[in-house]
Amino acid sequence: MASRGTGSHLDSDKTTCTQPNYACFESTRVLVCGYPAEELQELKETIEAGGGKAYTKLARGQLPQIIVCGSAADKPYKDVRKQAGGSIVPAVSKQWVEECNRAKGQVPYTGFEVKALTGLIISITNFNAVERGNLQQTIEQYGGSYSAELYKDRCTHLICKTATGNKYRAAINWRTMHVVNEAWIHASIRLGYPAPEESHHPHTGQPLATASSVPAASTTAAAPARAATAPAVLPSITGGANS
Repeated sequence: MASRGTGSHLDSDKTTCTQPNYACFESTRVLVCGYPAEELQELKETIEAGGGKAYTKLARGQLPQIIVCGSAADKPYKDVRKQAGGSIVPAVSKQWVEECNRAKGQVPYTGFEVKALTGLIISITNFNAVERGNLQQTIEQYGGSYSAELYKDRCTHLICKTATGNKYRAAINWRTMHVVNEAWIHASIRLGYPAPEESHHPHTGQPLATASSVPAASTTAAAPARAATAPAVLPSITGGANS
């Protein structure tokens, strides 16, 4: 671990989020990723004001000492995990950076860890009540957010037991999220980041459109009439096979 040295004290009346009281991140290489551009810039300024070196892409031949990440699906995060091999590179949320500033030094990572599904919003369909409960628990245990409703512009993944039902059809028509089978979530947990969605389609015999294959809005062809009138949110159907 990099030094947790304490630098010169700054005027506390002028201290801001980007002006830590102490050199919280002195000599620490930090990869920041998985947040909107404005938040990434704020994180970089905060870390560098605290004596660290922050960057948004994986430096060739040099792993970061810490990753501050908002989504395990972000490419730089996955790149580090792939290149690190057996090496352990701690990954934490931006709240860890904020807590370091408050504590005037680096704090333990506990409670701030990035997990395999961090940053993902996942809905499921065609599972029974017991299976739904188990999947929800797994999603949340590994950092994801479970959504009983299927939101067009919010959900990142729909896990399908079978390639049938209202949620499945809506997700295919919307083309704004990944549609995967249950094996995907277990593969993601083993990897420590989201597994390739294209390898985990529900059983249809045909490749499915995923969020990564959706063209830009300006070039998207007109949607079928049924998709155009579909609501942007599909509620969970309590007790039904499509829940």
